[in-house]
Amino acid sequence: MGLITVPKTLNDGTDDRIFDFQYQEPGSVVIGRYNEPAGSASARSLIRIMHTTAKSGRERHLSQKTEICDLVDPAGSDPTADAIVCNITVEHHPKHSVDDIIKQVKMNLALVGTADFVASFVRGNV
Repeated sequence: MGLITVPKTLNDGTDDRIFDFQYQEPGSVVIGRYNEPAGSASARSLIRIMHTTAKSGRERHLSQKTEICDLVDPAGSDPTADAIVCNITVEHHPKHSVDDIIKQVKMNLALVGTADFVASFVRGNV
């Protein structure tokens, strides 16, 4: 069963963007990849979902959004671009209840959703 229905429309705060399941990456770790077919080829906008179990038995789940974005250069002399990577990771003992995990994720999402959190966060405020 897929994690999300596809195509999946997500809003970045400005525009709706549509993601489709691209493929499952080969290997021992379960990784699914979703791309943005209508997005710029140079932006390589994608979402990766990863599930793995550590040697200690702790389970880890990762949702990762990456995109190549232009770098800001006030002088206008450096038009290069680089990746922005945003991860949401949940690590837990396999015997934790899903309800308890949901509560912790909801608390973190509520924190990130508070006014000016992201701007202050990337400025290094604690």
